[in-house]
Amino acid sequence: MNSGLVSRLFGGLILVGIGVVFLLNQMGYMEIDLGYVIRTYWPVILILAGLKNVLEYNKHPYGRSISIGNLILIAIGGYFLARNLDVIVLSPGDFFRYLVPTMLIIAGLYVILKPRNSSKSYHDPSKTYHDPSKSYHETSNYSSFDPTMSDADMSGMHSNPNPNPNPNSHSNSHSKNTWKEDHGWSSSTVNKSGFIGDLHLGSDYFELRPTNVSHFIGDTVIDLTKASIPYGETKITISSFMGDVKVYVPNDLEVGVAVTCTAFHGEVKVLDHYDNGFMKNIQQQTPFYGDASKKVRIIVSTFLGDVKVNKVG
Repeated sequence: MNSGLVSRLFGGLILVGIGVVFLLNQMGYMEIDLGYVIRTYWPVILILAGLKNVLEYNKHPYGRSISIGNLILIAIGGYFLARNLDVIVLSPGDFFRYLVPTMLIIAGLYVILKPRNSSKSYHDPSKTYHDPSKSYHETSNYSSFDPTMSDADMSGMHSNPNPNPNPNSHSNSHSKNTWKEDHGWSSSTVNKSGFIGDLHLGSDYFELRPTNVSHFIGDTVIDLTKASIPYGETKITISSFMGDVKVYVPNDLEVGVAVTCTAFHGEVKVLDHYDNGFMKNIQQQTPFYGDASKKVRIIVSTFLGDVKVNKVG
């Protein structure tokens, strides 16, 4: 089923249902205590949200991880709905005591049954790396070149029309600060979080800032090949409970990369180091990291899932 159709269907049915209930209540055909309805049936929202994503299983490249997480969401919503309707008398404390080991069982099955190519549909920049310098030269306006131009004319094209011999002048000092102003650079930290699904960062060109990423269930993909990396050290912290973590960094001599990875179970491939198994703690960095003008420090903590940090280019 088309994912857009599913979203429209669920959203439309919810709005129609709410509208019909309000209309019948206003017309006197039925008497409804809206406070009671909200208090009793709010878990239906969790159930519908979980069902919507489960129905999109085949259309999503990470369908298995999405289905597992949303089945848990449906179970939580179903419990609270049944409790509000007095169908069951299980206390929330007892319910979550059963839910935690159940989640561990589901997580173990996820590790066993997870396909090796679960992230294949995501565009891997390491397979089709494009050097941005080439696109610049290809798009330059070479048609303006005239082979009949004299050497004086050619030198005039490359000369500075507004020379500024004084390096301490106002215009020169202003030009040094235009990069931050034009690109909106800020040293503030970026915080990203996700509960269920997949989290992708870096699909387009962006300014890299210190970043914290927290994710519960699903894959985390961070592509730094299109990032404008500032001078100095930039820290990226990634925390994931269940799902793969993939980070692509540019293969640039000017950029140093240091990685600290802590994984309970899964395969770990960091730069040129590979390991797998339980309770892994790995630290790797590129040669001459301390001398690099641009540094990226990546800290990854994951419970179940593979971790890959690859240099691209």
